[in-house]
Amino acid sequence: MKPHNPAQVASQLLSRHNCTLVTCVPVQRLWAGYGSICAITARANSDGAAKHIAGICDPNSDSLASGKARVKKGDEFKLILKLITAPESSGRGIDEGHLRKMFSYEVERYFYEVIVPELDGLDVARCLALTGNGAQSRDGPVNLEEEEGEEEGLRGCMAILMADLRNLFPVSGEKRSILSSVQVFGSLEWLAKFHARSWELGIGLGGSGSGFRDGDGEVNGEQGFDYILPPLEEHARREKQKQVGGDIGQNVWLNGGYTYLSTRRKEYDSLAEDDSEWSSAFCHPFSSSTAMATGTGLRSTAEVVALCLTPRGRAMESLIHGDVKSENLFTSVSGEKVAFFDFQYVGLGLGVCDLAKLFTCSVSVDMLLASDFEDHLVPDSLPMCSGEKELLERYRETLLRSQSQEFYDWDIFLRHWETALVDWCRFQASWGFWGNTEWLEARVRFILNDQGWRDWLENDIKKMQSLKV
Repeated sequence: MKPHNPAQVASQLLSRHNCTLVTCVPVQRLWAGYGSICAITARANSDGAAKHIAGICDPNSDSLASGKARVKKGDEFKLILKLITAPESSGRGIDEGHLRKMFSYEVERYFYEVIVPELDGLDVARCLALTGNGAQSRDGPVNLEEEEGEEEGLRGCMAILMADLRNLFPVSGEKRSILSSVQVFGSLEWLAKFHARSWELGIGLGGSGSGFRDGDGEVNGEQGFDYILPPLEEHARREKQKQVGGDIGQNVWLNGGYTYLSTRRKEYDSLAEDDSEWSSAFCHPFSSSTAMATGTGLRSTAEVVALCLTPRGRAMESLIHGDVKSENLFTSVSGEKVAFFDFQYVGLGLGVCDLAKLFTCSVSVDMLLASDFEDHLVPDSLPMCSGEKELLERYRETLLRSQSQEFYDWDIFLRHWETALVDWCRFQASWGFWGNTEWLEARVRFILNDQGWRDWLENDIKKMQSLKV
C-alpha cells in the first residue's frame, strides 16, 4: 500500500474539527523507518473550533476555563502529527522486532484515546484526532480490524494528531543527555504522579478499572483485562482470534516496557553463550532450591528476577511509562515542570522499573553518589549511596501522597528497586551498555552478592507460587 501523505492526513483530521492546515513540516523519522513526526500549524475556521483546539493545547489553563482568554476564528495553533508507515520487510517469517513496534503504536493510540483524558492534572499531550488501527505493513495491518466509517484516504492509516508540548514546555531533554538536578526532580514528580494516578483509576490486574476494559479477555488463564501480550504471544493470540472470528481488543501492554525477559530471549540466549562476567551472573541457576525449578531445570538469576517483576495483581503495581529517558521529555524553562511523551511501551509494572532507566541514562553519577565518594570514582561493588536514596525517597513521598506509608512499605520498595536494577542491567549486558555504566554495574554486583536480597527474592517467588496452589 502506498504510504500516506502527512499533509493530506493532517488536513483530513483537522477538517473533522473545522480547522484548516496551514503548514506541515517534517520533524523526524520514527525509529527504524516506521513513520514520521511532523509539526502542524492549524487555523480555526470558527470561534467554537478555536475554543476547542485551545483547550487541547492548554487543558489546564485557568484563563481559558474562566473565559478571560479570548480565542477566535482565524487563530492558529501548533500541533504534532505522528504518522505510522511500516517499512517493507526484507526478511521472511514472523519477526518479533517488527511485531513489537507495530503493537507498540496500537498501544500508544489507545493510551492517547482512552487513558490520557483521565489523567487530570498531569502534563501530557492531549489528542485532537486519530485514525483507526490499520497501520499497513507488507503483510497487511497488524490489527486486522479496520475502523468502520473511516474517511476515504485514511483507511489503513494509523495517525495521532495531538498538542505540541513545546507550546508550554519549550526545553527538550535531548538524546542521551544528563538532566539538571531541577529537571531530575521534575521528572521524579511527574513519574510518581503518573504511577499514583493509575492506582486511583483502578488500572491493574487487581484493579477495578472497568472503564479501561475492552471485551472479556483473559490474562494468564484468569478473567481480566484484554492487555497486549508479549509480541510473539500476541501475534499467536490474534491469529487464533482471526480463525474463530473473535474480537482482537485494544489496551496497553500486560508488561510495560520493551526490555523484559520474555520479549528478549534471543539477546538472553546470546548472553548465555558468551564468557563475560554477566553471562554467569545472569544466566546461571539462581539457587538449588526446588522452588526455583521448572520442568526443564533450575531457573537462572535473570529468570527469577523477571518472575518477580512480572505483573501479577499486587496493589503497588501501576501503569509505567516503559521508556523513560531524557529524549522522551520536555521541560519548562526553569526545568521544574516536566512533560513526558512517547507512550509506545506503556503498560503494567512496578514504577521502580521506570526509575531504573531514568537513573542510569539521564541522572548524573554525582547526583547518585552525592558526598559518599569525594573523588566520585565508582568502586567495583557499590551499596546504595545517599544521593540515590534521597532521590528514591523524593519519588516515594510524592507517590504515596494519597496513600499510607504501609501501602508500599519502604523495605519492599527498596527490594523492588534493587530487582529492577538487576533486570535493567541484564538487558544492557545483552544489548549493549550506555549511560552510567560503571554505576549500574557496581550497584548490581553489590545487589547480587547481598544475601539479604537473595533470601527476599527467593521468598517472594515461593509466596507467589503458594498463591497459585
